Amino acid sequence: MTEAISVATAGLGRAGRTITPARALWWLALLTIVLGAVRIAATYPVFSATFDEPAHIATGMQLLDRHEFTYEPLHPPLARIAAALGPYLAGYHSQNGGDMWIEGRRMVYGRGGRPDADLLTLARVGILPFLVASLAMVWFWTARNFGQVEGALAVIVLGNLPVFLAHAGLATTDVPFATTFAAAFFAFLFWFERPSLPRGLVLGTAVALALCTKLSALLFLPASCGAVVAYGWLAEGRTWRLGHLIRSWHQGLAPLGAFLLTIWVVFGCQSDPLYGIMSLAHGVGELAAFAGHGEPSYFLGAINTHGSWAFFPVLLLVKSPIPFLVAVAIGAAVLIRAYRRDWRRMAPLIGALAIVASVIPSTINIGLRHILPVLPLLAIVAAAGLGRLLATPWPPQRMALAGLLLVWQVGEAAAAAPHYLAYFNQFALGQPQRIVVGSDLDWGQDVRRLLADLKRRQIPLVHLAVHTSADLRKHDMPPFETMYPGEPTTGWIAISEQIRAFYCAGYSWLDAHQPVARIGSSILLYNVPGPPAEAGVPDLLRKFSWNVPQPCLPPSRSASPARRHPT
Repeated sequence: MTEAISVATAGLGRAGRTITPARALWWLALLTIVLGAVRIAATYPVFSATFDEPAHIATGMQLLDRHEFTYEPLHPPLARIAAALGPYLAGYHSQNGGDMWIEGRRMVYGRGGRPDADLLTLARVGILPFLVASLAMVWFWTARNFGQVEGALAVIVLGNLPVFLAHAGLATTDVPFATTFAAAFFAFLFWFERPSLPRGLVLGTAVALALCTKLSALLFLPASCGAVVAYGWLAEGRTWRLGHLIRSWHQGLAPLGAFLLTIWVVFGCQSDPLYGIMSLAHGVGELAAFAGHGEPSYFLGAINTHGSWAFFPVLLLVKSPIPFLVAVAIGAAVLIRAYRRDWRRMAPLIGALAIVASVIPSTINIGLRHILPVLPLLAIVAAAGLGRLLATPWPPQRMALAGLLLVWQVGEAAAAAPHYLAYFNQFALGQPQRIVVGSDLDWGQDVRRLLADLKRRQIPLVHLAVHTSADLRKHDMPPFETMYPGEPTTGWIAISEQIRAFYCAGYSWLDAHQPVARIGSSILLYNVPGPPAEAGVPDLLRKFSWNVPQPCLPPSRSASPARRHPT
């Protein structure tokens, strides 16, 4: 696409010290990788542990320290090992908690009975290499199929997506899975282009790593790879590559062997060679039951037990920077117009569409992070569109448009810092809590900032309804009481957006009051005037279930109890 500009600028670069567009983009891409790591590390001291992080660390530590993986098979161990490796090397050990929640809490508060910030930092650092690997991969992949200019553009685009930066800074499974999925998808395309023993070994290893990161690989890989095969079959003829693949059937043994060996290694080289396979099978069973039961989720003002078909498309539209969406649209138009018969160049677009289509009927709608693997693919599509604009010197408005989109997106990411997790674009109209909450807005990340604000205001007593897995009794908190739905109170009140949305009817009395402040992006602080509220029933004696939502709007389906699976 940009062969002409690449050759010309490379020649000018050799002739002197002129900074060419291609060379400038190369340096900007490299700077994006370095700054990405720095920006993410800068969020570590800002945010407290999100809801699922302690559980992920605990399960990874169990495998590293006890050589078993029994707390929860719903999520395979690779990303969890990465999260636990830093703490393990620093001398932390499994606490034999009995389940991942108790174990995670014991680890987080294990030293001195106070939150261990060092443990959380070490765990989050373990996820950082996956961000670097993702950026390097899209650079290589895009440069191979489109050109060096597009390769650099793909890095700049992906490295300035707030939602990608957000999850790269958390000790969870989402960015690791986006990375291993992209590697497996690319390995499949690489092998399908020309099957061989080395490529088969790479394919088997990459698929196993993706599956050992998240069971979503069982849906996303067949959907994306199958869609590419079907597209190539339709675009290039019904006999497309079929004969060659049939003659190469015996080479499938190499990927299978690499696949099984990788799973065995990831699960700790157990004496039972089927330990990993059986754990994955158990996890698949739990996932099927989980999806069949449904999971209450908040979307567009209502609680849905079995999801909404619009959930993931809408979240892509409101949590992606607008310049990114425009660049993706331009890239898709370029690919369809110029390369619609080239399955290699069409593969990122086809794969991304296949993933989104595969989750439309999903009953688990609890975060855009579940389809994070689409972002590297869409970054490649966006880079193809921006590269075409830069390769067309006339009219000059096209180059200006490409520059505007790049500057705009970089500016969006800079303005969002450090609140990448709660980023929404202008389509949300400044009220994202009307669209979604949970891990897209309120995942417990602002508890640390709440504590600092309460201390600064010297608040003597606060009523809390905050979405967190933290043990607030072990934090430097002023005296506090839990504020239950349907029990109006007075004085200082802190309530998070997740609680306000899921128990809307029980907290609707707060609508008559204006918050004093917003803590971070997810917690509202009120000071309700009136006489001191009478002391309620002590928390240890109260029988109340937080698992039954209390929506203001009738649910699309009757809401069932919400289970606390980390996803």
